[in-house]
Amino acid sequence: MGVTLLAGLLSGGIFLGIVGIIGSYITGWQGGSLLSKNAEIKEKVFECGVEKFIGSVDQIFEDIEQIIISAFEKPVEKADEIIESAIAYYENLLEQAEKKHSINLERRNIEKILMHQKYEEIEQIQNDINTLLAQEME
Repeated sequence: MGVTLLAGLLSGGIFLGIVGIIGSYITGWQGGSLLSKNAEIKEKVFECGVEKFIGSVDQIFEDIEQIIISAFEKPVEKADEIIESAIAYYENLLEQAEKKHSINLERRNIEKILMHQKYEEIEQIQNDINTLLAQEME
């Protein structure tokens, strides 16, 4: 039993020594602290994340800007197409109206010329009648 007790004490002592080494490493005594290393890693990860976030803020704003632009650009382009179509339609109507107006002016000018010719013919006939009547009265 003494051998077993001695073996138990020795093995217990080794076990307790290992537990002590691990505990001192965790608490920072001897060889650096596991907790402080963990805190350093967390701090570096946090700093790296903040740097990446700050670096990506410009890209995030550019992405948001593109979303906003595309949201307004499509309706504006559609309205622009509709307006262009309306303008082309009314330009076509104006061209047709100008052609009709031009044709009407030409017709009126021709009618004026014809009316003037008929007036001159009638005036000539009236002069001839007056001449004949004057000759008969003599």
